[in-house]
Amino acid sequence: MIPQGNPWLSMWNQPRATVRYLVHTRPTFGIYLLSTVYSLQALFFYLNWWSLGLKFHYSGMITLAVLASPLLAFAWLYFLGYVYYFTGRPLRGQAKVLHLRTCIAWSKIPYSVNLFMWFVLIFASPEKVFIQDVRGISSIFTNLTASIVGVWSFVLLVQSIREIQRFSFLKALFNVALASSVSGIAYFLVFSLYRQYFSH
Repeated sequence: MIPQGNPWLSMWNQPRATVRYLVHTRPTFGIYLLSTVYSLQALFFYLNWWSLGLKFHYSGMITLAVLASPLLAFAWLYFLGYVYYFTGRPLRGQAKVLHLRTCIAWSKIPYSVNLFMWFVLIFASPEKVFIQDVRGISSIFTNLTASIVGVWSFVLLVQSIREIQRFSFLKALFNVALASSVSGIAYFLVFSLYRQYFSH
């Protein structure tokens, strides 16, 4: 059992014990904050990926991202909770949707590093931060950090699902892969409809 009230530290290296503690005490604790952090850094990534800094002023994009991220986080977390629930049931998963949301949100805690990095880049060069391939050495560092964060988050997710669903490691890995495939198809359809609608 982790020290009570300290999941922000223990989740980094004790994911199974941390989510076990959280679902038995306060399953909604921190999940909306963590989801919003994840959504905000993802929005910053796509603003840069699409080089929207060439079309729009950075201050407006930052404001819009900050305002939109809680709503996107709410929709993302609720949607994924059900995806993991329905993909886990055929594997005899035992977790509730609420507890799966706890796992999903807390597995994203490494992305707080990404968000901090984005704010550093915004402070250092706001006019260029949302334009792809103009940050030089910082771009290489950003991509490397994002890769490490992504791997770490994935490991936390698999271990959390393993604990809450009462799966073996391989079955938890399969649950994550299956849920990622389903959600990936859904995201692809949404973005395709979005692009088709706004292309006219």
